[in-house]
Amino acid sequence: MEPLYRTALGQDFDALPPLLQRFHSQTGQAWEGEAVVRWSERPWLRLLLWLGRLPAPGLAVPVAVKLAAYGQGERWLRRFAGRLMASRQFMVGKHLHEGFGPLRLKLENRLDEAGVLWQRSSASHWLGLPLPKLLAAAVVASERHEAGRLCFDVAITLGGLDFIHYQGWLKPVGEHGDR
Repeated sequence: MEPLYRTALGQDFDALPPLLQRFHSQTGQAWEGEAVVRWSERPWLRLLLWLGRLPAPGLAVPVAVKLAAYGQGERWLRRFAGRLMASRQFMVGKHLHEGFGPLRLKLENRLDEAGVLWQRSSASHWLGLPLPKLLAAAVVASERHEAGRLCFDVAITLGGLDFIHYQGWLKPVGEHGDR
């Protein structure tokens, strides 16, 4: 089966830096690194983050990521300090989608001239129903290759309000003295 991101990006996949191509091509490979995680300052959003068991805020938070084949898509298993944040990514027509339980985001991908992969959500659905902007979740994320690492930056808003922001780096496990 062709890698999901090769399908989603088309010819742009070949322009990705080799490390990003590898990350998006090899299901089953474990990646580890660190992240800085920031939560919203709003108490009610912090309560939602806590109830949703999303990554806790912190500096130098250990991160582990593994992509697994899942039907015609991928299951993304992310662990922040051991706390699992799982999702599934799949194609619907020509568009990449990501699902977190009953929440589904339609994602738009593009590669810039510096080789940075940008991803934005363009629609948000709850139990298959489109959410109005007042309630919608939105994602802006980037991935780039820097100093032998895959660096990521993910900002999620809820109803236009800052919800969670995490950024950091990953390397394949077992390379260059890693665990």
